[in-house]
Amino acid sequence: MTYNPNIPKATDPLSQSQSEIKTNFSLIDSDTQGFGVDHVQLVAGSNQGKHNQTTYREQTVDPTTIADEIKIWAKATAGGTRLYLSPEGDNPATNFYQFTGDNPIVNTNGETYLPGGVGIKWGSIEQTSGTTAYTYTGLSPALTAFDNDTLGVFLTPKNTTASTQNFIVSTLVPGGFTVSSASNGSQFYFMTIGY
Repeated sequence: MTYNPNIPKATDPLSQSQSEIKTNFSLIDSDTQGFGVDHVQLVAGSNQGKHNQTTYREQTVDPTTIADEIKIWAKATAGGTRLYLSPEGDNPATNFYQFTGDNPIVNTNGETYLPGGVGIKWGSIEQTSGTTAYTYTGLSPALTAFDNDTLGVFLTPKNTTASTQNFIVSTLVPGGFTVSSASNGSQFYFMTIGY
């Protein structure tokens, strides 16, 4: 069965188009191709019309908005299809905000994405020399690099040796950061923020 937008014609007698009209009505509320795809079906009683879920098709053009409206939409990125929000009056579409990002990794070393484009990574590191450049992809488990930049690194010493207390963080890049410590074997917990 397929939906027929061309019935009833002005010249159709009701007896001829009744079955086609009934087919259209059943398809409109179908849970496979009509209103029921993302909604509680109209025949379902008190919850009819409420959302079960929302499905977004990837847009090829960033949508615009007018005053008093916002839009949530899907867009292709290098990492896959992501969800975006366009605020009111975003015309032309330039001020949209990314809502979703890479899948979170919850582990000893982990990461998550926050709406608006910011991500957080955490874990632990150990100095193997006085100055060590750490890459997110080189950790175990491996993390992803930030798309644009690492904005900040927060280190907490894991051991209590005095030499661990003397350290600096430098060279923040999308793929990692550099730590200089007074001695080899210094261990740290880290948290980074970036976008």
